[in-house]
Amino acid sequence: MELLTVALLIAVSSAIVLPRIDWEGRQFRSAVVDVQSVLVRAQRYAVLRQHDVIVVFERDAMRLTVHADANNDGAIQADEEVTVHELAPGIVFDRAGRPPLDWGGSAVSFADGRITFHRDGSASARGGVYLSSVRRSRTGGWSWETVAMQVERSTGRVTCLQYLNSAWVTPCR
Repeated sequence: MELLTVALLIAVSSAIVLPRIDWEGRQFRSAVVDVQSVLVRAQRYAVLRQHDVIVVFERDAMRLTVHADANNDGAIQADEEVTVHELAPGIVFDRAGRPPLDWGGSAVSFADGRITFHRDGSASARGGVYLSSVRRSRTGGWSWETVAMQVERSTGRVTCLQYLNSAWVTPCR
């Protein structure tokens, strides 16, 4: 009898709690952390290995490609490390109608969709990328599901900004 009572309490609690968990929101936050981590690791790897690391934002394929350019020639050689990082399902490179930051309004502001981190830690350009959820882009709801990853040229520092209450704020929450 006690076991049935416990099972009933668990079932009722699950029926109340599970529908309230925002799984897509959790997935969006996780994707933001993943993209920021890829950029920070690329910058640190360039300093550690003392050669350029190129990050290419492939908008159509919804992924980032990281190329450890050991000879600094900008071309991928057979012996150079290349890793691919897929965006999570439901995440897109998109500003989703939010006002642009001063580095540009394109979903990816870097020339040719790529940024290079140099061995001194600096970046090839100042700019960034905007990320949004598909549900935000499609419906206009979930206003917090738009972020920008900003890269400073002189230091290579990566900053995450989130659009909240009609303004870009940092850090992302």
